[in-house]
This record gives sequence, C-alpha cells and structure tokens, in this order.
Amino acid sequence: TGQPGVGKTTCVLKVVQSLRERGIQVAGFYTQEVRVEGSRIGFKLVDVHSGRQGWLAKTNGEAGPRIGKYRVMLGDLNEIGVGSLRRALTDPNVQVIVVDEVGPMEMVSDAFQKTVEEVTSGGNVFLFTVHWRIVDQFAVKAREKSPLTLIYLTPLNRDAAPSRILNVINRFLRNKEVDQ
Repeated sequence: TGQPGVGKTTCVLKVVQSLRERGIQVAGFYTQEVRVEGSRIGFKLVDVHSGRQGWLAKTNGEAGPRIGKYRVMLGDLNEIGVGSLRRALTDPNVQVIVVDEVGPMEMVSDAFQKTVEEVTSGGNVFLFTVHWRIVDQFAVKAREKSPLTLIYLTPLNRDAAPSRILNVINRFLRNKEVDQ
C-alpha cells in the first residue's frame, strides 16, 4: 500500500517482470491511470496474462457507480479484472496472482469482492496493492485466511521494494511447495 502516485503499480510491474524472467507463471491484473493533456481522465485495467484492456473508471462514464469524479465501468471490471482472477484461480500453472489494486472503485463490484476473498482464502500466493484508505480493513480480513506481509511503499523505500517483495514471494512459494 502507499499514497497515490508513490509507485505501487510500477513496483508491481517490476515484480511481475522478474517473476516471469524466472519462469514463474503470473496472472491477474493491474491498473494504469490515463491522462489527456495532463489531466487524469480515468484508469484502465490490464490483464497480466493476455494484455487485454478495459476501463476500470473514467470521468466521462455515463453509467456505473460514482466514486469521486469517476464512474466505475462494472462491465470491464467484471469481465477483465474479475475474469483474470477467475482464470488464475482455475489454472493449475499459475503460481502468483496479482491484483493492482483493491480499492473503493473495485470494491463496488460484488463479484470482485467475492473473487478477492477466494484468492486470499485458497492457499494462493498473491501480490495485492491496496488503496491506503482501506488497507487496515482489508488486512484484518485477509489475515484471517492467509499469512500476509504488508509493505507501506514510500519515496524512500520504493526502489528497494521490488527486491523485498520478490524475497517474500519466494518464501511463500517455497512454503507452498513443502505443504504440497
């Protein structure tokens, strides 16, 4: 977790790239902000495995729940975001599930909430970014089901964070192999 703009998605993408370079199968999704002429107009969802994209939320959305100045595009969120997680849960080759992010926009989807709960309770190794406003609430629920390491990203630790996260993921992957 961390404040907006601190580099959470950049960190996730570095971790995903490193995992792939080591032959570790990764699935899930990440979000990217979309700017036009310097103004943020929304957020795109990107499926880590397929590269498929859709809108999480946008300022000119006419339908969907409103979060601040954005309208959440439930169709894309459920199809691409939730869909990528469903595929990750059913693919036996997937070793790490990525969710960037769990936040107020994503939580308007009941399907998203249910699927995130499945990810955290199924013995999976996962990497989530969590919106700073809901991190405590999320961590309490997730810790009931899975071991959890929480890292607060800051400008001071963000360069070292990918390596630290990779070490944590490696430990969880080793523990999972021993348990099987």
